[in-house]
Amino acid sequence: MLHQFRRRWHHYSTSSVTIPTVSASTISTTTSTEQQLEYRDDDHGESSHNYRTLPTNVTTTPTTASDKTLAKKIAAILVGQSIPWPKAVEVTLTQLYPSITRAVVFLSLDIVKPPSTALHFFNFLRHRFHFPLDDRIHFKLLQVLCRCRDLSPAREFLFSLHTDPADDTLLVLHDRFFNELIRAHARRRQLQRSIDLFRIMKDEFRVPPSVFSYNSLLAALFNRGRTVYAKKLFDEMTEKPTKGKSYQVRPDVCTFNTMIRGFCLNGLLEEGFRWFGEMAKWQCEPDVCTYNTLLDGLCRAGKVDVGRNFFNGMKNKSVGVRPNVVSYTTLIRGYCQKRRVSDALEVFREMAANNVEQNTMTYNTIIHGLCETGEFEQTREIMEFGSNSGFKPDIITLNTLITAYCNKSNITDAIKTFHTMPELKLKADLATYSVLICKLCETRDFEMAETFLDDMMNKRAFDCKKGSASPMAAYNPILTYLCHNGKSKKAGDVFKFILKKSTTLDPTSFKILILGHCKESDFHQGYMILLEMLSRELVPEEETFKALIDGFFKDKNTEFAWKTFKKMLNNRYRPKTANFHAMLRLLVTNSRCGEEASELMLVMLERRIMLDIELSTLTVIGLYRKGLHDKGFEIVEMLYEKGYRLKMEELVKSLCGDRKFLEAYDLLLLGIEKNENLPGDVYAMDIRGLCGIRRAMDAFRLFYELNEKKAGSFVFNVEEEDCCLGELEVCLERDGNLKEAEFVCKRRENA
Repeated sequence: MLHQFRRRWHHYSTSSVTIPTVSASTISTTTSTEQQLEYRDDDHGESSHNYRTLPTNVTTTPTTASDKTLAKKIAAILVGQSIPWPKAVEVTLTQLYPSITRAVVFLSLDIVKPPSTALHFFNFLRHRFHFPLDDRIHFKLLQVLCRCRDLSPAREFLFSLHTDPADDTLLVLHDRFFNELIRAHARRRQLQRSIDLFRIMKDEFRVPPSVFSYNSLLAALFNRGRTVYAKKLFDEMTEKPTKGKSYQVRPDVCTFNTMIRGFCLNGLLEEGFRWFGEMAKWQCEPDVCTYNTLLDGLCRAGKVDVGRNFFNGMKNKSVGVRPNVVSYTTLIRGYCQKRRVSDALEVFREMAANNVEQNTMTYNTIIHGLCETGEFEQTREIMEFGSNSGFKPDIITLNTLITAYCNKSNITDAIKTFHTMPELKLKADLATYSVLICKLCETRDFEMAETFLDDMMNKRAFDCKKGSASPMAAYNPILTYLCHNGKSKKAGDVFKFILKKSTTLDPTSFKILILGHCKESDFHQGYMILLEMLSRELVPEEETFKALIDGFFKDKNTEFAWKTFKKMLNNRYRPKTANFHAMLRLLVTNSRCGEEASELMLVMLERRIMLDIELSTLTVIGLYRKGLHDKGFEIVEMLYEKGYRLKMEELVKSLCGDRKFLEAYDLLLLGIEKNENLPGDVYAMDIRGLCGIRRAMDAFRLFYELNEKKAGSFVFNVEEEDCCLGELEVCLERDGNLKEAEFVCKRRENA
């Protein structure tokens, strides 16, 4: 059955982005009973579209200390084990089985790494022992699989559920299973797959969507700017039952918070307020999150004064919707974005007066605003006030200060701030090092910059998920410094992490590193960086290609010289004629590169690059020696068509010397057609060779064509005539070709 779902999945995943039409099914409740929604914001503690699922319809067994210990033991056993597991691992798990409870399985799935191992553990219990796995455990595994970058295992697991009821007697498939995967796809910006999965949930699995299902998909749509589709989905959700539709899902406060936030973040503030007015129609009371979302929308739109009035209005509301720390922080940010730090400070002080405790985000917001305007003295006062109030600076706080000092060219205070991190028990992240290194390079203090670079590499700050790197171009000075000082390998290590972390790519950075490796004669590493550059659709400069090609020429590395030269041609550069000839000569001298040489000759002919007669001849000889007769003949034909010539005498003698008389025969006929004037001994050599391999008629045709082309004038001298034509006559008579033999005899007599 799973393969059927996979086919359906492929069908849905390749369709265009459309809002699904819900088929008739019954939803008896307006909200899902299997979960509660907890509101949370990405920026400052709240959001109208991020929820945490708290299962309430599943009977949970309290976990004990022994359960946790056993789960950790299982995780330790499975760590680093290849799949399928060795027998010893299965034996150990079998011995532990009597002590394994559902609580242990639930805990184990959460800590076993990687997710593929958790899935294998799940299947091991299911198939080996028929362990009773309930929907809570199934849901936990799905959550674990949704952590993977590739969601294919999660999809396959979800689609396999309930296909074999005998194995899943304790499983009740709720919409929350699908909601989890819908949100996972949305986090990876795979909107169409979220929509398709919503459709599959209803149409294939017949699982009715809850308000939470709609909220999840609405959030995904707004995050991708699909406001029109979001409104259509809301209309579908709230449409009254009709003959073709037997249900209606009532929106809740989270639905409206999602709608309002979505419109505000997409620059549709008025639409957000319109939906705020719609809440009363559905008997939904706005909560503090609703008001904070609208306040944030006003501030983002630059209407901070209107936002202040809106904020003041919140004070007159009921206790549950009065301004909280998020409200104050939002207003402070709005003032700081307008560089109105005095107003921001006023709101900050108002918080203390109203007994609203500032959090770390509040302090970081006001500190950032003060630093942006260069108010460092007031920044110190705020930090001093915070230290007396329990505020502990975090890495964002110090990065803000360091960046501000660097922007003001106060590198001394920036470094002093950096050195305060250990006493604050903070670890510098990538953003910390990036801004310091780039500023030191800007001031030409490369030695100090390299010191910080070494510290960053040693502490592996680039492995930290937090903190962002500066744009790639900002690292060019330190890369140049390292490459000019014989440290291209270190520059390469730095470049790898920049490539991993930076959101922007700079072709100059690639060029610096490639030229650095070329300077140290590490041409192969330079070529690998060139490939990386091309894979990211960046076009190298001609100088970059030339440096690598010259290096490979120097090392007589024909293979990589040609690979690089070919990539240069594919990027529509036109090397000088001398470079073409040098490349062709290198290929010709390598007996294994005949095909490559012919390919280059064809390119030269297409681009009308002047060809060298000697190189052309050697190329064709090489092709014939490799058995590429058709390719060789094709090249010769093209040369004649383009008005070029070869050393035909040398070519034919080479072929005859290799006993390739038929190939020489074809070339000689072509030469006769093109009025090639060759000595008689060249023709005689091939005629005798053809006779020797019992191809007398081919030899006769060559003699006949030659005789006709020369208008009856005999081309052989007396000695050649007796030796060559006599042998041809004998061979023709032997094969029964008497007329042809008589013709040769008469020609001999007339001569």
